[in-house]
Amino acid sequence: MNELSLPQRRDAAAKALMQAVRRHLESEGTTRAALSKVGAELRKLVTEHAALFPATSFPPPGAQDAGSVRYLVHTDPQTDFSLYLNVLNPGKSTLAHNHMTWAVIEALEGEELNRIYQRLDDGSDATRAQIRLEREFTVRRGAGIQFLAQDIHSIHIQGDGGTRHFHLYGRPLEALDERQGFDLQTGAVTRFNLKNLAPSRLATDARA
Repeated sequence: MNELSLPQRRDAAAKALMQAVRRHLESEGTTRAALSKVGAELRKLVTEHAALFPATSFPPPGAQDAGSVRYLVHTDPQTDFSLYLNVLNPGKSTLAHNHMTWAVIEALEGEELNRIYQRLDDGSDATRAQIRLEREFTVRRGAGIQFLAQDIHSIHIQGDGGTRHFHLYGRPLEALDERQGFDLQTGAVTRFNLKNLAPSRLATDARA
């Protein structure tokens, strides 16, 4: 029997992950407790299958990538749950934003400072918001984070090393054109990251 190729083994691991994710969310709903269990499943992928995601297959950002590149690992055909490997260079940061879907993040390599914000207004004004910093959390190997659809955070890659982190979402990011960005100084609410809604890249060995 022929041994499975690296992309085939990676696809099998991603499908097993999605099966576990569906089981948790179908039985419990999209709650923080259920997302914590999804995080544990994603952490298991990192622990058991890190070798399936080498940097040679998921290269770091180039000069044309503005410090980050997003690789699509797998989209579940039953639910549209989508798994990405995000590779960010040192110094990369984002505006405070929400996702408009649930999100689960686990680290493969590197540390990412997350600033998590609390929204103080009632959301009745679609163009303005009042938010304040609630806490900070550093995503690193073995310490992930989960978000509900309206949770607000920003990310900051500090130090000399970049990051390679898994991001699992309830919908494909390429379809999330309603995400909101929040300006901490002015309170302005904008559409977040519309320029990055182009289809994600695939691993360089995806056709092997």
